[in-house]
Amino acid sequence: TLTLPTQRIPAGSGATKLTAGADFHCAVIDTGVQCWGNGYGINALETPVIRAFPANSNITEIAAGTAHVCVTIAGGVQCWGKNDTQQVGGTEAQYSYNAPFQALAAQSSATKFFNIPDGTCGLVADALWCWGQVLLMPFKSPSPIVAFPASEKITHFAYNTESICYVTNKQLRCYGKNAGAQLGNRRARINVGFTAIVGAGSNVAAAYVSPTLVCTVQNGGVTCA
Repeated sequence: TLTLPTQRIPAGSGATKLTAGADFHCAVIDTGVQCWGNGYGINALETPVIRAFPANSNITEIAAGTAHVCVTIAGGVQCWGKNDTQQVGGTEAQYSYNAPFQALAAQSSATKFFNIPDGTCGLVADALWCWGQVLLMPFKSPSPIVAFPASEKITHFAYNTESICYVTNKQLRCYGKNAGAQLGNRRARINVGFTAIVGAGSNVAAAYVSPTLVCTVQNGGVTCA
């Protein structure tokens, strides 16, 4: 049954960005981050709850996993919520964080961050950093996974629990599990490094990756393999 949209956050609240976890949503507003729904450690119920940040914090990105949320502020990353795989970036002894935890210090040049169900990844300067459960491997603290050449201008990430892909110079490169040859290399069940699966000159603008399928936006159309 379809229902009419509900006004969760009033007009004029300054909402600019939106993300969704397993059973909750969060939005960036003038006074911080407002969440609603059912999320472990999110403290969000039917009525939206505001997690305040200092004025002019300039939250540039927000991303949710199954039960955690991260925001990028001043080149650093703060996270809160469930921490059973260290996806918040905090100590292994603490199962959840109700208040934002500084996973990456300010001025770390953090950009393009994204959350997978139980992990967090993004660019720090010219390297991919991750923590939590990522690519079926545990990272108990923020760690560099791979460094990118300065010539690679990354414009888009696509990801799931088993694979991470990125668009650079209009081509697509992927790293991770490849059981269905969805990452292009039919001889390898795992791509252990970022492998070009849609090569140079392909005009890739964006991509989507699932455990069995990779789709790309190219020249105004969509191609899947």
